[in-house]
Amino acid sequence: MTYIISEAQLSFIPGRKLADNIILANELVKAYSRKHISPRCMIKIDMQKAYDSVEWAFLEQMLENLCFPRKFIDWILECLHTVNYTILINGEPTPPFNAARGLRQGDPISPYLFAISMEYLSRCLDEVKDNGRFKFHPKCAKLRIKHLCFADDLLLFCRGDQHSIGTIYQCFHKFSLASGLQANMNKSSIYFGGVTDQMKETILHQFQFNYGEFPFKSFIWSGTNTITKRALIAWEKMCLPKSAGGMRLIHIHLWNQAAIAKTCWDLAHKTDKLWIRWIHSYYIKSHTVFNVPIPQQTSWMVKKILVSRVILEQIHTQRDSPTTANFYVHLLGNRPTAPWKNMMFNNSSRPKAIVTMWIMLQNKLPTTDRLTSWGMDVNQQCKLCQQDLENREHLFTQCEFTRAIWKKLLNWIKWPLFHADTWDMHLEWTLKQSKGKYHNAQLFKLIYAECSYAIWMERNQRTFKEKRRNYEEITKEIAYMCTLRAPLAISTRLQQSLLF
Repeated sequence: MTYIISEAQLSFIPGRKLADNIILANELVKAYSRKHISPRCMIKIDMQKAYDSVEWAFLEQMLENLCFPRKFIDWILECLHTVNYTILINGEPTPPFNAARGLRQGDPISPYLFAISMEYLSRCLDEVKDNGRFKFHPKCAKLRIKHLCFADDLLLFCRGDQHSIGTIYQCFHKFSLASGLQANMNKSSIYFGGVTDQMKETILHQFQFNYGEFPFKSFIWSGTNTITKRALIAWEKMCLPKSAGGMRLIHIHLWNQAAIAKTCWDLAHKTDKLWIRWIHSYYIKSHTVFNVPIPQQTSWMVKKILVSRVILEQIHTQRDSPTTANFYVHLLGNRPTAPWKNMMFNNSSRPKAIVTMWIMLQNKLPTTDRLTSWGMDVNQQCKLCQQDLENREHLFTQCEFTRAIWKKLLNWIKWPLFHADTWDMHLEWTLKQSKGKYHNAQLFKLIYAECSYAIWMERNQRTFKEKRRNYEEITKEIAYMCTLRAPLAISTRLQQSLLF
């Protein structure tokens, strides 16, 4: 497809990105609001029911002219001709009737057939170079750019005069008659730069396009910035890898930097893309990406791309074609490993139990000692045993209610009893039990997460709803959930053990 489809088409073509045309289009129109510039225009055409309008005879001729094998063409036509539809009228389906044109929505091959159909327009536009009345858009002349395609949307570029617009519009009209694809004039517009008001009126009257205006206005964010709830974990922490104590969420800011760095790498190392050749022709010229002064007249997009060359200099990637993910990993950097990372991997407990355990291991649960440090006036007594002040160490290691639950669970799985007097002792024991890939380690991580979640939920039920259960009910619930969530080999073993 890359050899037969014009480089102005990027959608659905392997190896091409739609974002490339966005960068180039932004560069071509950024100066339209300036005064005293040479006349130029852009026509935005929205295809009316694009997929449904493609004529089959036209598509067959395109496939033949592009030298596709006859047998392959017959296969394609068979796929097109066997489409039929049924309509519901008053809730009753009509007899099926065959389609007469169009491409099937959702068919994996339809985007490629549509790209082939649009190729006819690209080749028609290539012929305007022989028309002495056609003048290129001032920023398109060097690379002879006449159009950019965005799936079923089309941008046409030329000088802002009647003859140039008429020539390029005649090409589109010829394409419409042949293919069946028509412009939706209600959604199509023409944008002018440096064109006199009299010329604008003449062009609009002749071609019946809507007058387009770019949204170069500022908008004010009217939302509130009131913080209604304290975040338990910083967002930067949540975006770290699990091995570093995070939840491996995508850090949007860093990912954006990585994507821009990848685009900068493309600009520095590739020459097979239209937008890259355009940037080199108009801005970089005899320089390189790494030493060219950032042009003041360029768009904010290209400025961002050139600024990101600092990241390339820092990374010095050796890959032939690094991905955005490669740059993202470098930007995240090396982070210290969390001592309890094993608890996060290969844990078959419920996601909400894992998240609660994760917050607890970092001492970020809103226990009463932390609430007091935030200036809140709360009852600091432990809701489970009513014997001591509540903090992580007491709630999950020293509380008699918690110890009773752990005693019951350890008896259930026939493990030796263990009571920790401090959090450090408890953590050391926890890490020791969670190491390895054997069933015992998997079982312990499952029980530990579900037990931590159950203890925290019981604490919340007593605090906010004044509801309470005894430790035996909670232990039964933990055992049931662990048996349900455990891998088959472990689940069978648990079912053979009697809790009571």
